[in-house]
Amino acid sequence: MRACLACAAGLFVAVLAAGCVRGPVPTGTEKAAAPAGDEEQKKLLEEIRGYQKDSGATLESLAKEIARRKAMEAEAVGPSPLQRDLAVARALLVATRRAVQSEDRETAGATLRRLGATVDVMQGEAPAAQIRTYLERAALALQGSSAGIEADVASACVLAATDVALKSPDATIVPEVAKDLEKVKAQIDKGDYKDSLRVVTELAKAVSGHKSISMLRHAAAGVRGAQEAMDREAGLVVLAELDQLADLFNAFSTMMRGAPPAQEETQGAGAKGTEGEPKTPEAKAGAPEGAKAPPEGKAGPAAPGSGEKPAGEGEKASGEAAAGAPKQ
Repeated sequence: MRACLACAAGLFVAVLAAGCVRGPVPTGTEKAAAPAGDEEQKKLLEEIRGYQKDSGATLESLAKEIARRKAMEAEAVGPSPLQRDLAVARALLVATRRAVQSEDRETAGATLRRLGATVDVMQGEAPAAQIRTYLERAALALQGSSAGIEADVASACVLAATDVALKSPDATIVPEVAKDLEKVKAQIDKGDYKDSLRVVTELAKAVSGHKSISMLRHAAAGVRGAQEAMDREAGLVVLAELDQLADLFNAFSTMMRGAPPAQEETQGAGAKGTEGEPKTPEAKAGAPEGAKAPPEGKAGPAAPGSGEKPAGEGEKASGEAAAGAPKQ
């Protein structure tokens, strides 16, 4: 039914595009010399009338179908579903934080559940996740069943994965597997099922480790962590989890714009940290074992370009400090 309606809608659009020409009624001679385009329009109109007779549809329903298709095309031109849902997730995050700060537990719980559902949807919208899904279907088809190996299904699934890799609107976060997918499809079409299964499985594993999937998985863990903290009525912990989620969403947005996210921003919102814990590896490691602090009055050199002189310059060090200083 939908296919017929789409066909009729296309025919109706073509007729409208062709338009009508105003003028005097043509004579018999002029009718004989009518261009071939008039015959095409007549055929289109006959097909539309035939469709209307068979389906009972009206021109009004066809016009509504055309309007619906135009709306779908306009939607496709705008931001991708993943980009739209990222904006939704950010708005829900802000709403949840405000509710927690105002101690409105009911609203905070509701918005947090909506945030979790949105993040779950985003995990399936990521191009890497879509490619992985198609590859898993292809792998199942190549393993064989009671009906044997479904080579056509496997080939179609790999082709669908290739379309995602080449045509996704979120091109900046698409794994670079298009060439590999094209090669394995050719293998399947040649009947090399055993080696194709191996390659498909390896590609599915590689795509599963893509950064976009990892970040969204951490975001889902962060939502769960915030929910658990809310159940314990630990408001400060909830706010800390939400802050980590905000950093993760910012990093994901940066990656979608084509810039690599900072490593410290992608550690995952679900990780529990200690307040005041050093963030840099150097700070966590601390000073080397056995190292001593510089003696009093012997501050390190000033930063280049600061215009300041090192503290203690020109002053004479005490005997004790000189004796305790490590040798260079």
